Amino acid sequence: MNRKVLFLAFIFGIIRAILLFYHNPNLIMNIDEESNFEVATNHFNGKGYTYYEPDDNIYYPTAFHSSFTIFVYENILLKNQIHKRKWVTFCNVISAVLLAISIVYFHRLCLYFLNQKGAFYSTLIYCIFPSVIYYIGTLFWYEQIVLSVLIIIVYLCLKMIKNEFSIFEFVWLAVGIIICSLFRLQTLAIFIPLLISLIFFFLLKSSYKKAIYISFIIILGFLAHVPSLIKNNKIYGFYILSTQPGYEILQGHNPYAKGSWMGDWYSQNSDFYKYSHEKIQKLDKLNQYEESLARKRLALNWIKSHPFDELKLIFKKLALYFLPRNFEFLPLNQFPNPINFVVYIGFLMFIGLSIKNKFKFWDFEKLILLMPFIGSIALTLVFFMGARWRYYAEPFMIIFAMLAFIELISKNKFFKNKFERFQK
Repeated sequence: MNRKVLFLAFIFGIIRAILLFYHNPNLIMNIDEESNFEVATNHFNGKGYTYYEPDDNIYYPTAFHSSFTIFVYENILLKNQIHKRKWVTFCNVISAVLLAISIVYFHRLCLYFLNQKGAFYSTLIYCIFPSVIYYIGTLFWYEQIVLSVLIIIVYLCLKMIKNEFSIFEFVWLAVGIIICSLFRLQTLAIFIPLLISLIFFFLLKSSYKKAIYISFIIILGFLAHVPSLIKNNKIYGFYILSTQPGYEILQGHNPYAKGSWMGDWYSQNSDFYKYSHEKIQKLDKLNQYEESLARKRLALNWIKSHPFDELKLIFKKLALYFLPRNFEFLPLNQFPNPINFVVYIGFLMFIGLSIKNKFKFWDFEKLILLMPFIGSIALTLVFFMGARWRYYAEPFMIIFAMLAFIELISKNKFFKNKFERFQK
């Protein structure tokens, strides 16, 4: 195993741990997880899956966020009287350890596409990439854990394609996919096309055993979400994973949409708030599921009625997606980050070169590597541009960017000699 890579893993694992504890000394959760913990507490105290609205002095039913974290908080923390700070501490340690492990696996992933030096430098970029080391100011978010596991998942998928696979690795692949999708439902946009693509690939290659393995993961994944479906059916009478999509679709498709998340969507003074209340009758009288459906219908009607405005929004979202800024609290975070800029430009160059060469140097392995980007772009176009799901694509964009730079430099006479040395 490459000692330099192990050194990077050790150092950046420690750096991640220091940042997590230094910038969150009170070990608090973010607003979303505090809301989930409130729902878990209410259910634990016999008040159902509800949140408290102080203005109305009423407990309202909710299925807005992922149900799995609510199950975890109730059945692990509350039942065993474990304080939230201990859970945050545990997750911080796991986050730091998984980052270190992901660095090793990212290097292995790079070796499928690059030589030793190219793989090492790509891994170094992964380590110092702003969102990887300092995602959302290191406040408590499960995305940090999920991304590290995603690196391992993609590597295992490629290893499975290369016929270098064991039952033990298959178990870890299944566990990783299920855990990620439970903690962050948006990763389903990555895993569903990824797993379906693998099944078709193995069927075409007559690798029926592997196709069955992947199908089994899909079945297990569905079963893992059944408790959430049952819980939400008891609340609203419908088998849903969350009521959130309808809210987010309308944020991404309305006359006042910016292409990004609208932080004032619940403010009574905002144009978007007024628009949604004008267009949806008795909005405040609807339950959360009914409101979600009403918002989704309004968004779809707006898209049908304003196709040109929707097209402009699509281009705006794509522009925001490749804006080299991070969702963080680092100094000068409002200014373009050069690391993001180089990686995004390199990725777009690779796509451009692929189109120019009619995708001649594409293979199924690169398609698998592209899946996190496809999933995050799908989320962007369906909802809005969010750094929280662009985050899942960024490590893989590093590899594509490196491939583009190597391709361009190798064809440049000035750099040709240096590039040949780089390859050795």
